[in-house]
Amino acid sequence: MKYVIISLLVVVALVTLTPGKSRTYFIHGYVTNANTSDPIDSARVHGSCILSPRTFDVYTDINGYYEVLDSLTPGSWVVTASHPNYKSQTRTVNLPTQTLIIFSLDPR
Repeated sequence: MKYVIISLLVVVALVTLTPGKSRTYFIHGYVTNANTSDPIDSARVHGSCILSPRTFDVYTDINGYYEVLDSLTPGSWVVTASHPNYKSQTRTVNLPTQTLIIFSLDPR
């Protein structure tokens, strides 16, 4: 019985002290024209974490697609899509729950 208890304590200690896999969170999505649903090329997508000084800046490709592959901090992020020919749009998202963000921008 003594060896069983010691064995269990060793197993619990190993499981507790073993570092877990760190998770990488990312954001991705599309920026489109609100009137035509056409993709907007070279739109800027900027984000800032509400609880830390982390920020990111990316631009959409020809299909209006963007992705942020940096290791983002879990929590609330303010994300803005903008383009000189369109009105900007801002969303607040929560990581890791929400990672797909689709923006539909109105032309100026």
